[in-house]
Amino acid sequence: MSGSREVWVRPTSGNTITMRPWIELEMVNSLGEPQADQEYRVEFPDGSVAEGFLNSQGKVLLETTQAGTCIVRFPGLNQEEEADPADMLE
Repeated sequence: MSGSREVWVRPTSGNTITMRPWIELEMVNSLGEPQADQEYRVEFPDGSVAEGFLNSQGKVLLETTQAGTCIVRFPGLNQEEEADPADMLE
């Protein structure tokens, strides 16, 4: 799983750029192969929820309105298979 990245942008004169917080999920198996169509559920800091399925590359990119900690679940996995969120922060 990936988190936010810092991006430096220099707008040209008179242009305004608005950056929004986002979260990107990526699921691969132990061989590094993408796990397409896995169901996900993300609870954002503002209380909103996004649910869906990862794309054919095992990824999804979601924008949110507020930076902070998200709760990510993969309902299709057994509880024993779910990783500790702390292990995902590398």
